[in-house]
Amino acid sequence: MNIKDKDYYAFSRPEMIKYVPTNAKKILDVGCSEGNFGRILKERTKCEVLGVELDYSSANRAREILDRVFTGSFEYWVKYFDRVHFKFDCMVFNDSLEHFAYPENILNSIKPLLNKDGTIVASIPNMRYLPVLDDLLFNKNWEYKDSGILDNTHMRFYTINSIKTLFNNAGYDIISIEGINKRDDLVGHANFLSELLQADLSDTVYLQFAVVAKVVNNEYIS
Repeated sequence: MNIKDKDYYAFSRPEMIKYVPTNAKKILDVGCSEGNFGRILKERTKCEVLGVELDYSSANRAREILDRVFTGSFEYWVKYFDRVHFKFDCMVFNDSLEHFAYPENILNSIKPLLNKDGTIVASIPNMRYLPVLDDLLFNKNWEYKDSGILDNTHMRFYTINSIKTLFNNAGYDIISIEGINKRDDLVGHANFLSELLQADLSDTVYLQFAVVAKVVNNEYIS
């Protein structure tokens, strides 16, 4: 059983707020942790924020903040939401999609839960992050850790291109995708390597990518 540091569940992810549409009235935060991201959303605009969280203690804290929190497997709750006809204007996956063994199945399963013009917002770790590449290429290390890119609970790893492939194969249009949490101190190193290798390594200075996507011709929308 993996035990996370208590701070792991406390992040509020303010850099992701701008990607959530301001007109979204009902939002589901998948992997809501202690509810701090949802708290900022509720402070920004009047909206209902529900959360799903696997960690029980974090879910209990989130209940003090969010409108409703469901504890346990997201795959289980997807079936429940579909059965009771829950619909959402936005579903948020802040560094949570990579924790599923089959993220494409997750993206397919949530289509019936989206309202017309419903949006998926996701933060996904960047496998081409320069510190990870350096450690692999120069130190011959591929070491799993308690958090970060090589989090020992990650089931999948992504680059910007494989993120695009994931969403496109699941039947989504990507509205925007951009790097977030940039390391400015890595820019010079990335530029040097780009010139040396005659390759584009501009993406390697970003810890994650922020994705906004919508379903292509969602047949579930009535």
